[in-house]
Amino acid sequence: MKRSASPLQIAAILATWLLLSSSLSVLNVLIGLALALLLPPLNQRKTNRSNLIAMLRMVPTTMVQGLKEGLSLPFQGLQSRPDVQDDPWPPWAGRDPMLRFSWLVMVSFTPKTLVLKTSRESVRTHLEKLP
Repeated sequence: MKRSASPLQIAAILATWLLLSSSLSVLNVLIGLALALLLPPLNQRKTNRSNLIAMLRMVPTTMVQGLKEGLSLPFQGLQSRPDVQDDPWPPWAGRDPMLRFSWLVMVSFTPKTLVLKTSRESVRTHLEKLP
């Protein structure tokens, strides 16, 4: 049987979710609780430190890209065209579920990007591109 995260980890994930979403509605608390219970426990996995550092190096670049896209959205209007593509997982993600989850969260918070489907080999994303 799969072990679940400790109560302290569940509480920390739930608190982080509530802080990020800024909502204390019943539905939002249930979503945060489900997320906290479904995430793999952090203490049973040995994440390769170099892979974690490679992912953390992408955060500033992704933040700048997200800010540029977010600020340009009001000026572009709805004149973009969708592009659905399958991309392989980054090499540093390997088979570590926490690194993959972190990368998906980072991609999902980028404006004009939506993760549609994941598989063992690739990630299908929906991108809004300018004509």
